[in-house]
Amino acid sequence: EADNVNLTGWLAEEHAKHLWIPVTERLPEHLTSVIVHRKDGGIFVWEYFNTSTTDECWIDDSMNVYSFYDVTHWMPLPEPPKEETE
Repeated sequence: EADNVNLTGWLAEEHAKHLWIPVTERLPEHLTSVIVHRKDGGIFVWEYFNTSTTDECWIDDSMNVYSFYDVTHWMPLPEPPKEETE
């Protein structure tokens, strides 16, 4: 029975990693690359940027800066594949 509880908890954690998080609910850590959903429907990998000296914004891989309000939701990037060892 304990194994079932552990498995259920693990499944819930894994499921939560793949849900869209509204920006109104919470934001990623400063300088964290995440998958974002823009208001226009586009989905991209961008970096969240926030410091005490600038407004919150999103930055793409070409260093283009987008308004904080351009993004509606975000989610963490998945873990990279593990190298197989022989």
